[in-house]
Amino acid sequence: MNKVEERFIDEMSRTFKRNKFKIIKIPFTRPKHKESMYANYAASESLAVDGEQLRISWLPYIKDMSEEDYKHIFDRVREAVKEILHMRKQRNKAGVALKAYKNAP
Repeated sequence: MNKVEERFIDEMSRTFKRNKFKIIKIPFTRPKHKESMYANYAASESLAVDGEQLRISWLPYIKDMSEEDYKHIFDRVREAVKEILHMRKQRNKAGVALKAYKNAP
């Protein structure tokens, strides 16, 4: 991992202190991607939060972004993480409520 990727992970970790983050590469599987303007890249980047991959990805890689693009991607990913963590919390609450309902006399 290079310094820019480390910075991204550090900033995400400071924003969401209870979660673990990892940048992952998602290989292109469609031939049109391999032959397109993304030919310099073999995969897109995404983020895993606590081992769960987000359903977003970006190009160019963080290490190749301008500072302006980096800030833009960071802001968008931060909002996506907030939304995903909120949905996960709601899903967990629903599971607890369902268990309580099933165990009720």
